[in-house]
Amino acid sequence: IYYYYTWAEKIYLNEDSSWLLGYLKALKSVDLSDFNTSEVKNIWYFFEWDENLESVDFSNFDTSNLEAMILVMKGAKKLKSINLSWFVTSKVWHMNDLFEDCTDLETVIIDNWDLGGWSSLSNLWQWIFWNNPNLKYTSAKNWKNIPSNISYWVEQFFNQDAISWTLDVSN
Repeated sequence: IYYYYTWAEKIYLNEDSSWLLGYLKALKSVDLSDFNTSEVKNIWYFFEWDENLESVDFSNFDTSNLEAMILVMKGAKKLKSINLSWFVTSKVWHMNDLFEDCTDLETVIIDNWDLGGWSSLSNLWQWIFWNNPNLKYTSAKNWKNIPSNISYWVEQFFNQDAISWTLDVSN
């Protein structure tokens, strides 16, 4: 069992918070609401191979300066649901394989994202949801700054074999 305690009123995460909580195989639940993440730019591999991670509270995770979110949840095999709707993504340019190998993931909510910072959107869906056989529902409502080639990359994703889940892009 991992337990963290500090007398500090607020804990500040580094600008580069890559691998911060990765490879903690016994980690089951994380509440990030007490951390100040206002300067964080990079969360590559943040929870990589936390195989027993079942829940993450990102509710106060300040992503206003976030630029890269590559393989953030890679291998979190027991994670079933995640909501990243409050993530400010206007500066994010790279999000490869965000949920790669989250093999029990059933629900992903990524509403209100701003794609204005993206340098490339080719294969976006494949990158975010690579190898998630149990995915049943994804909500991607109210996206901003959607590029004109959106139909191309959504079409590419839905042309893959074994896609049997619902994508909600209403509003």
